[in-house]
Amino acid sequence: MKRLSVIASALLMAGLSFNATAEEQKARDTGWYVGGELSSVQLEVGSFDDSGSGFGAYGGYNFNHWFGLEGKWMLTNDLQQGRVDLGLAVFSVAPKFTWAINDTFSVFGKVGLAIRALEVDPDYDYDEGFDTADWSGVNVVYGVGVTAAVSKSLRLRLSYDYVTGDLDADRSDTLDIDADTSQLALGLHYQF
Repeated sequence: MKRLSVIASALLMAGLSFNATAEEQKARDTGWYVGGELSSVQLEVGSFDDSGSGFGAYGGYNFNHWFGLEGKWMLTNDLQQGRVDLGLAVFSVAPKFTWAINDTFSVFGKVGLAIRALEVDPDYDYDEGFDTADWSGVNVVYGVGVTAAVSKSLRLRLSYDYVTGDLDADRSDTLDIDADTSQLALGLHYQF
């Protein structure tokens, strides 16, 4: 009987220490976080389809271990159509839902709003008759990702964001466009 109570006590202590570790992990994943990322960006507008590199920043607040609110900013000037340079900026805000696989890895999904701005800047040496044009719009952003805890406060993540919808021209002589933007990003953030 004494042996059984020792084994039961050992199992109970092991269970309590495991729960404390899980609770500590949940507590570490709540609160503010901020980070930066490098990405591969693809823009599709009608028959135009080009990809380039981009960079950005993101941050947010995790209210608990499964729900947070995230803001993200991305910029690229690496898109081209012939001798025309395209610049794209995206700012998004979305609720983020996270599922912890274990103490190291978690997956997340988000759906929110994105503000996109697209600028077309021609090479004036090539085309003197074309002026700079801008488009902008508020669209829906969809995102998924995987996060890995590198240390107590550092998180490495791989994410994919997709934004689709209409962009309105800034001039009346330019047509509105329907544009799709996708971004595959590798980021690193600090969890406060």
